[in-house]
Amino acid sequence: MKPAKNSDPQSKTSSPKHSSQIHFSPRGDAFKNTVDHFDVAKIRNVSEALEAFNYTSFQSRLLGRCYKIWMRMLTDPDRPLIFFGLSGAMIAGGMRRILRDMIAFHAIDVLVSTGANLSHDLYESLGGRHYIANHHIDDPTLREMRIDRVYDTYADDVIFTKTDEFVEEFADSLQPRSIGMALTVYRNEKLKAGQPPMIYDPMVDNLEIMSLKRRWTKSGVIFLGGGTPKNYIQQVIPMSEIAGMEVPPHSYAIQVTTDDAKFGGLSGCELPESQSWGKLDPKAQQCTVHVDGTIGLPLLFTGIMEHYEEWKNRGKLNVNWGEALQTPPPRINRRGSG
Repeated sequence: MKPAKNSDPQSKTSSPKHSSQIHFSPRGDAFKNTVDHFDVAKIRNVSEALEAFNYTSFQSRLLGRCYKIWMRMLTDPDRPLIFFGLSGAMIAGGMRRILRDMIAFHAIDVLVSTGANLSHDLYESLGGRHYIANHHIDDPTLREMRIDRVYDTYADDVIFTKTDEFVEEFADSLQPRSIGMALTVYRNEKLKAGQPPMIYDPMVDNLEIMSLKRRWTKSGVIFLGGGTPKNYIQQVIPMSEIAGMEVPPHSYAIQVTTDDAKFGGLSGCELPESQSWGKLDPKAQQCTVHVDGTIGLPLLFTGIMEHYEEWKNRGKLNVNWGEALQTPPPRINRRGSG
């Protein structure tokens, strides 16, 4: 019979019988910062809770760090440009007013959203509402009742159909019908007045986002989830390089997601990975917190609004879109002068 591995008594490492016998390497500043136990008696509002989270552990600490980074974006004297990527069913999840307020108070500058969120927003604009679901109704029955379900939330499929019809009628009227004729007259009047006309061209979105990034030397990104909005915002750096524009990487980044990096999807992709693509500055202040967006976003936004007086003077972007789109960027010669 073969002896079991590590069965030699002499190969075993005996534990020290007293703490004075423990030997260890120099610890440096490993014990510099202590975990502070959350004290409800000292907390008066959401921002103080978020500040206290910075001295707890796990996802609460990361949520607290995301709050601090967002506040630094807003109070940075260089007034960085803030991109916000919106994915997930956030309108159905009750986040519509928060998104509206973030825009109105200039807590963000550029919103990139999935089409689904815009669809749900239009649905509510046309009179639809979202409802708390009754889980005793099965999904085939809901289909017969023309009720759409988003996890624990209902929507009226009849009004959604009307919403789709509204979009179809609007798109159909652009050209050559009434709206198309009105837009033609409007464009002609602007041109006669020497003013930039409205441009109906989806590719201009790419030019606009590159132009914004070129004009703001410092920028930050906030991702709620990931998906297409995250990809569209992140691709501005390599897209600008291809177009011959010299643009700096983002200086700040926070991400609120429930996805995991190990599955290889963009929603779970760790922020430092984007440094290898030149999208995020190596010294950027960045943090990802794994928490439901309908929990993380209200807490973060409430926290920063409690300190609105500290950053309200950042104001809205001062952009002349006509000038921004008409000024050609300098071409970068990446092959040298030869």
